Amino acid sequence: MKNTICSVSLVSFATLLTPQMAAADITAQDVWQSQKDVLAAVGGELSGEVSRDGNSETISDVSIVFELPFEQGRIQMTGLSLKLTENEDGSVSIAYLEPVVMELQGTIEGEGSVSAQVGIDVLNGLTVAKGEPSDITWTYSADQVALELLDLSGNIPETDVSDFAVSGVIADISGQTRIQVAEQIISETSSTLGAQNFEYHFTDQLGTKTAATAKADTTIAESDLVLPRGGMDIMNLASALKDGLKLSLTSSTTGYGTTQTVTVDDEVLSEQSTQSALQEVSYAFDAEGIKMDGLAQDSQMEFVLAPILPAPISASIANISGTLQLPVSAGEAPQDAEIDMVMDGLRMDEALWSMFDPDQVLPRTPAKVELGLTAQVRNFVDWLNFPQVQNVVEAGERPVEPVAMSLNRLDIDMAGAKLTGTGDLSFDNDDTETYGGVPKPVGGFDLTLNGINTLIDNLISIGLIQDQDAMGARMMLGIVTNPDPSGDKDALISQIELTEDGHILANGQRLK
Repeated sequence: MKNTICSVSLVSFATLLTPQMAAADITAQDVWQSQKDVLAAVGGELSGEVSRDGNSETISDVSIVFELPFEQGRIQMTGLSLKLTENEDGSVSIAYLEPVVMELQGTIEGEGSVSAQVGIDVLNGLTVAKGEPSDITWTYSADQVALELLDLSGNIPETDVSDFAVSGVIADISGQTRIQVAEQIISETSSTLGAQNFEYHFTDQLGTKTAATAKADTTIAESDLVLPRGGMDIMNLASALKDGLKLSLTSSTTGYGTTQTVTVDDEVLSEQSTQSALQEVSYAFDAEGIKMDGLAQDSQMEFVLAPILPAPISASIANISGTLQLPVSAGEAPQDAEIDMVMDGLRMDEALWSMFDPDQVLPRTPAKVELGLTAQVRNFVDWLNFPQVQNVVEAGERPVEPVAMSLNRLDIDMAGAKLTGTGDLSFDNDDTETYGGVPKPVGGFDLTLNGINTLIDNLISIGLIQDQDAMGARMMLGIVTNPDPSGDKDALISQIELTEDGHILANGQRLK
């Protein structure tokens, strides 16, 4: 039987959790106050009209408001009512009262406003809260949640919001959220989603129509969040980080895919689709910095650009992954930064190869690109204290200076040629004249290049480059490289040095 009582409680605005706790008596007011504490900690205000009937409290006209910094506007969610029922076992059941329609409004001073209505329809939804007033666990589930954009309007200049539709369905939802309220607010979440399907379409001011879909088979997510009780200034999150703000999130999705079609006057301009067997992401954010990791496996892409390439063009990537680590806090000591990227098993569709190499002169082996960079930097500002950063930049001062950088791994292998390299640099921040305003780098790189002359010959053979262009490329290679001592006829090496006195050397020969 269909149940239009929403099982995703207000707690989902904060998170969604892990372990179950021993049961103890809590009241409807305890549950409501816990949600107010969470919203207050992130700069929001939660309110509603509370009425009591027996063991239940109904909260009507629920409102969540976020004021934008510097009185630049507000974001508000209204239109919901919920019922909190105190059960005999000391738990509290939470349900939204039908019809479940969220009204969202956003206003920016001097720019305009946007409002939207979102309908939510839930099948067999259930949310129960247990625990103690300062330590409550929400457990929720639903067979299906359907969402639909019912109305969208606004008066933001140069924005056409007509003919815009969004809808989606999520199946087999389950999860837990634990919220502990003390000197800090600690939230722990775990959730599982089954099949997810979303679609949208819109028409822009030029009459171009875009229709798109997104889907996934399953998603499993976990998160941990620590919030300072005193609230946060969105323009100075650096202060909140010093007070203990932390966030970590991991998510794993299988069967992810998207499509997009663009038309004008019912004529297709472009089509594209992507899919991945597995996508994994993780985020960590605290006073030490931001770190993001991502992974996609067995990804496929297909494109059609009808006016240019009417035949579908496709490619696949066996594995693509990356790491980004950036420090965000000021400090006298150098801090670590990192960029790491791997793309392995890149294959182009034969139709694309045939456009420029029908005789298969170039090797069709899968391409690989790997890059690993680590660095140390010294931050003079807290990067999430935005007014401070702005003041430093406007004063012409340096917000950050590089200390050292290491190329730990460079490996590019495609079309029969391969480039590898490693190297290290340090930086003289007292000398910004030698290299035109940037700190002087000192150090060097060791590079090896295999198969480049064969690749140039092949590119000439298929007509992608001309002999005179190839001659210039070979002359440049002759300047910056030497034959590999191993004796390989098509292997080159290069030692690039950046010296203390500001010179650039290639294999001992001065270039600058």
